[in-house]
Amino acid sequence: WDKLIDLDKVHHINNGVDLVAFNNYKEQYQLDDPDLNDPNIFKVIYCGSIRKVNQVGKLLDVANLLKNEKVKFLIYGSGDELDTLIERVTNEQINNVRLNGFVDKKYIPYITTKSDVNIILGETSKLFSYGISMNKLFDYFASGKPTILSFKTNYSIVKEYQAGIELDDSNPELIVKAILDFMKMKDSEYQIYCQNALKAAKDYDYQSLTKQLLNIINN
Repeated sequence: WDKLIDLDKVHHINNGVDLVAFNNYKEQYQLDDPDLNDPNIFKVIYCGSIRKVNQVGKLLDVANLLKNEKVKFLIYGSGDELDTLIERVTNEQINNVRLNGFVDKKYIPYITTKSDVNIILGETSKLFSYGISMNKLFDYFASGKPTILSFKTNYSIVKEYQAGIELDDSNPELIVKAILDFMKMKDSEYQIYCQNALKAAKDYDYQSLTKQLLNIINN
């Protein structure tokens, strides 16, 4: 088809985030949560579906390796793997993980901004040959906190903006190292990641993306 269609007429506008809504929700919808508000623990947060494809169980493997560190894993979401994870937490006595279940989307801005690092899990796949645009990625950017991406992707926004760390694969030991790197990082270096995340969120704000669409139509 690329020989039949003028490629100058083909455009791509990515998914993004509504920064006005995000920041409003962050202020209006807050949770009275002792873990989120505890300054003495390093908070690793996952928000999203808990299904096999998202490999949230890998976080439990990571948590087992970090039991002696001041790290807590706060997981928000539901799915057909949730009961399995709850059972693992009980049977393996993983006391640094909290499975919070489903939360309304309006609480996600507050939750993610209370993290020290947000995480997306998965495996490198041909599915990601043209990048990723999942909703949680842009919520993570808007939180102004770094993202750990546990797989490789082409056209990586995380890598382009240096808004976090992209791993070669989801080996738990690699994830542990990335978490500890952020945990032990100088604040000045950590803040660069935070500012880069906000820059990415600004560039992928729906207002910016709408302007791109209007420019395409007008031209």
